[in-house]
Amino acid sequence: HLINKLGLLLVALFLCVGGGWAQSEDAKNLEVNLNGKFYTIQYKIHPHKGSRGRKLIKQEFITFHIETRTETDSVLKSTFNGMPVIREITEDDPRLAEKGFMESMLLQLHVGDSATFWVNSDMQFEAINRRRPPFLKPGAKIKY
Repeated sequence: HLINKLGLLLVALFLCVGGGWAQSEDAKNLEVNLNGKFYTIQYKIHPHKGSRGRKLIKQEFITFHIETRTETDSVLKSTFNGMPVIREITEDDPRLAEKGFMESMLLQLHVGDSATFWVNSDMQFEAINRRRPPFLKPGAKIKY
């Protein structure tokens, strides 16, 4: 049953669609409430060509690739050369650095979509009560 769900919910978060770092003019804002404080994430969904799959929902397991980049386009993390991430979508059990951001972003997608998300690094590290790494400038955005 779990394998069937994983097979049906293959989502690729290919985060270099459109090439380059620049945030798209038609990016949308997503308000995320974490511990009573609201944060804004900018995003652009790149719908699957052809018929669009159903919307992702909480409590489902999905597989996807992800790449995280700095504003200078340096790759911080990528799964494209290895195994994809397998994850249950739940905002009730936030994971480390994502602290609910990842789940909020995934819930905007349909099966087969790709997306680009921009998160303010100060906001992200504040939400998890950690210092921003020195290689990220104050106010720098992280691209997923």
